[in-house]
Amino acid sequence: SMASGEANSGNGFAQDPTSTNQTFTNNFSFKNIWIEKAYATYMPNWAKVGPITKLTVSGGKFDNPFEKGSSDMIWDRDVKPEGITETMDFKLLDTSHFDLKGWATFGQFVLDEDSATRGDANLFAYQIGLNPVIDTPMFERPVDITQAFSLYDYNNYARNSNFIIGGSSLARGNPNVDDVATELDAGKFKVIESYSELAI
Repeated sequence: SMASGEANSGNGFAQDPTSTNQTFTNNFSFKNIWIEKAYATYMPNWAKVGPITKLTVSGGKFDNPFEKGSSDMIWDRDVKPEGITETMDFKLLDTSHFDLKGWATFGQFVLDEDSATRGDANLFAYQIGLNPVIDTPMFERPVDITQAFSLYDYNNYARNSNFIIGGSSLARGNPNVDDVATELDAGKFKVIESYSELAI
């Protein structure tokens, strides 16, 4: 799919990955069109074994598979990651009043390609989740619970200027007090998230 978006002069790169908003301005000038999504997905039937109900493998630039068990504090809903992702869906229990489903999602994403040796910046992401659905006479509809745990491991983001895009830093406050312009002082980024949702 494609999207249009206003150039974001504040951060120096042509299109903001967290927005597809286009402003009508500049005396009827032409507006840019960007690639929002371009990917291939493989869902083999042979993987439906035991509790596994679906295996999905995708490569390219796609919808964020980690939105299901994440909050807006971790992911902007307009971000479309680039790389490879694998998701397994499970049906663990299925009774007349209680269903238990689960999933496991893994992602290997490219943040910045760098010609330096071992200089590429990548994001390795892992998420496991459970989704119990309880049918109770207290409510007209079943109670739906989502619980997920995620780990996001950023590799080499703080090195080789990988945090600089279009000449502007995306360090978001992480300093360079030792005067090495291509290195951030805090270099190992790991984000752990626990997500809970209750729908009644």
